[in-house]
Parts: sequence; structure tokens; C-alpha cells
Amino acid sequence: MEIKLFVARNCETCHRVEFQLINLLSEKKNIKISVANISKYTGKNMLVVPALFVNNQLFAYGEFNEERLLSFINKQASKNKPS
Repeated sequence: MEIKLFVARNCETCHRVEFQLINLLSEKKNIKISVANISKYTGKNMLVVPALFVNNQLFAYGEFNEERLLSFINKQASKNKPS
């Protein structure tokens, strides 16, 4: 599973969300976390940062609810498990 956070320079909320995300998911071995500065990424047309994507699907703009994110991740993981 891949989680990508788009941030901007001098964005206090971006720094808080990055810290929160890394602390929450750092021990999850099956999750790849990446952080990208929106000014250097032309693949998305976003005006709001931070923007959090899970498997290329927009999950949240701004701050996020940890329980909701973990629930979403667990649902995505169970969908991808072989039957």
C-alpha cells in the first residue's frame, strides 16, 4: 500500500500532518509513505495542501482523523487479500 502526502513550503499544517502521519504509520511494514512538495510535482492539479492520497485515491485535504485513516487502510488491505 502506498500513501503519498503533498505539502508546500512554509505550511505549518503540512508539517503537522507529516509528523502525525509518520508517527501513526511508521511501524506498518506493508505501507510505503512518501512526501512530495507540490511545487515539484506536475502530476496532480491541486490547489489545497496538505493533500493525502492512499493508493492514488484522495483521502483528505488538510488535517486528517487517525481512526478514519486506519479504518480506511484496513478496509483497503482486506480488499487486496487473496481469497
